[in-house]
Amino acid sequence: MDIIGHGVYAHRVVQLGVREAKVVFVDSIEGLIDRLDAIVDQARLHRARYGYFAALYAHMTRAVRDGIASGRLQDPQTATELDVRFGNRYLAAFEAWRSDQSFARTWDVAFAATGRPGPLVMQHLLLGIHAHVNLDLGVSTATVLRELPDRDAFQTDFFEINAIIRELVDDVQSRVNHLSPWFGLIDLLGGRADESLFDFKLTRARDWAWSFANELAALPMDQVPRRIAEVDGQMSQLARRLASPGGWLGLAVKVVGLAEERDVQAVLRTLS
Repeated sequence: MDIIGHGVYAHRVVQLGVREAKVVFVDSIEGLIDRLDAIVDQARLHRARYGYFAALYAHMTRAVRDGIASGRLQDPQTATELDVRFGNRYLAAFEAWRSDQSFARTWDVAFAATGRPGPLVMQHLLLGIHAHVNLDLGVSTATVLRELPDRDAFQTDFFEINAIIRELVDDVQSRVNHLSPWFGLIDLLGGRADESLFDFKLTRARDWAWSFANELAALPMDQVPRRIAEVDGQMSQLARRLASPGGWLGLAVKVVGLAEERDVQAVLRTLS
């Protein structure tokens, strides 16, 4: 474990046993948004697909910031701290990848996919959500829960943040449909005519993250890194299937891709 201190947000960052990455940490939600916007700008300049998830993440972070500011949460200070810790894990993963290091295997799969033209825009978004929510959110939330006298009290705020994020689903799906007009075919083939794949994956991921966080918070500290590594291994296997699906889904991805916008800058303009 390494102690990374930034004002009131001093916290422990689990590095999963890999080398320390050169990381730019932030200590506020505004700082996180600025950093995400910078990543998107860089991606736009270099026509890099890693900007897709960063654009989505910036959009979601602004929504959470506004939700906190509007008084929707009972404990805004704790929610803010969680959002910053959560964001720091993404920045750690991104900077590690740019330095040819590994922060987590699940992130390795997500970032590797950005170097290939085959995956759809939605695949890139879901790979980022898969790594950041299924793995990072649970880890970050666990560090917060360990410091709270009443862990159950924060559950209401955690799921209110979920509600804030879900309010963006229709907008995000609309943007993806604009970029990928045949994407609805995948929802139909998956039997989700009334619920988009994006909504389904996001909801399931955040529900799992709360369960995972409580599991980690209850473990002795010396057992936490091993459990995180186990989950990372499991999630990386799922990520590989998401990045390169087989069978009918793999065929559907190829068909949908025929009509999808492939200009990276155009995609980033739509997602931002």
